[in-house]
Amino acid sequence: MNEAALVDYACAKFQEEKYEEALEAFVLAYCKGYEKDWILENIYQCYMEGNQAEFQSAYARHAGNVNVAYEDCILDFIPYKEGAYYIFDKEEGAFRGVFSISELRDAEIEPLLKQMEFSAAVLEFDWNWNERKSFLTDAKERKLYVIAHDMKRCMSFWKIPDLAEYFKNVRVFESYGAFQAFFHQNTATYLPQMIFGSKEQREELTRILEEEHKYRLTPEGRNTENVLLTIAIPTYNRGHLVLERLKTLRTMLYDAEIEIVISKNGMKYYQEEYKEVSRIQDARIQYFDHGKTLVFTENWRYAIGMAHGRYVLMVSDEDDVILQSLEHYMKLLATHPQISLVRAKSTFQGSYITKRRYGERGVHSFECMFLSQNYLSGLIIRREDFMQEDFAELERFSKNAFYAFYPHEWWCAVLSQKGDCVEEPVALILEGEAEFAEKKDEALEEEKRKRGESILPAYAGYATYESRLKQFQGIVEFLHWMWKGEPSYSALGLFWTIRKTERLFVMARQYNYEREQFEEWVDKFCWMAMDAIDEFDFEENHKARLLAELKNSCIRMLKQHEEWNAEIVEA
Repeated sequence: MNEAALVDYACAKFQEEKYEEALEAFVLAYCKGYEKDWILENIYQCYMEGNQAEFQSAYARHAGNVNVAYEDCILDFIPYKEGAYYIFDKEEGAFRGVFSISELRDAEIEPLLKQMEFSAAVLEFDWNWNERKSFLTDAKERKLYVIAHDMKRCMSFWKIPDLAEYFKNVRVFESYGAFQAFFHQNTATYLPQMIFGSKEQREELTRILEEEHKYRLTPEGRNTENVLLTIAIPTYNRGHLVLERLKTLRTMLYDAEIEIVISKNGMKYYQEEYKEVSRIQDARIQYFDHGKTLVFTENWRYAIGMAHGRYVLMVSDEDDVILQSLEHYMKLLATHPQISLVRAKSTFQGSYITKRRYGERGVHSFECMFLSQNYLSGLIIRREDFMQEDFAELERFSKNAFYAFYPHEWWCAVLSQKGDCVEEPVALILEGEAEFAEKKDEALEEEKRKRGESILPAYAGYATYESRLKQFQGIVEFLHWMWKGEPSYSALGLFWTIRKTERLFVMARQYNYEREQFEEWVDKFCWMAMDAIDEFDFEENHKARLLAELKNSCIRMLKQHEEWNAEIVEA
């Protein structure tokens, strides 16, 4: 078909209201050089006049932070199929392909963007978003900073109404200088951690970002207005361990999004090391020396109270944060503002967390969090919720064995009524070895097992049967205090307490702790639990469920006891 016939074909299709086929034919004839002025005039008259107002409105709404006027944009977009546009370059007088929204939605995300869940990215390129669809697709959920060498073509894409949701997180700069000036002036805005472009472009952008990162570590460059996560380290007489933790934490490239709060407790040991901590030149570190010895719960509360972060991650001074996991957790916190508590996985105490467990605010949140806070490190708290409560008032329960060992369980129960709660299976805490723990001698432990002797560590006084029963009594007191007038919540709490006590008894028995007296301790637990059930004003169905669970729990413990006794006899 020659050019004239092609134009006739296009006109006929237009008359038949087959506008897509007509446009394809018009564009093809134009590209062949036939009657270009006439064809272009007709394309604009037939396809653009009714859409110009919409293009102008979209541009005005979404391109306001860049000094490129609508009239200066070089590219026009001719409506083609649903969500597709022919790109026309007015300066070159040429069609530059088709931009398709459906292809944009299906674009494969860059591997690094998948790996880095939270941080922003910076991209340097000329102008053609058709060649950078994967970045636009990802920008629906992530900040994307762009240095464009051809601003008038790059910004032309802001005309397309369908792209509003993709461009909402995109900011474009015309030069390195403008890019750096923005971050130098807006120190609460997070620096991008991912860099895309040519080798030379990446090197220059890396230099700029490193320079700005160093500035943000100074008092002059520090900004705490937009801190998402505070890593809080309440420490007691172990300044040497704090120094070790900071060796890792200070390697983070985060600055405005994160801080480190160290609340120092105790005046007896490692004081020189604490002084060394206080002299570290890193504005992310907030160091507080109270100059006296505090009750440990008071120090924990100080660590949270002195934070600037929207959320606070509690970390023991003997544990490390797994830095590569911070991306995941900051993404979780930034995109789920309804969350009040997160129990992050740790390498030992929290190793049981193998899949996400989510509890909505109220009873489901309470059930998700209750009796899972045996370890402080890895607990993430929404600071605003915590500060609204008078948790110092709970010190009146200091003689309660449950509160004495697990005060954060009480906090979490209260906070579970403030928002949603999550157990998250991505390991965030690398647990260190407690300073007071004895080194394991596996051969000696095996010999003790064969003789039926206890290998329960001497320091684990909280893990004896007697201590666990005192903790059980403490939990009963806690349930009365927490759920006054809510017997269904108390029944749920008592159900999980029975299961938890069973598990703790079995753990102690596994170490052959008081093997000969195990049946007596199980009997004591059974009577104590029945008395507790009678204390509450439970409905009959709740009471029957609890008694059945108690019976099954005792049967399981005694069966396991018999099996271990048989193994000792065989050995």
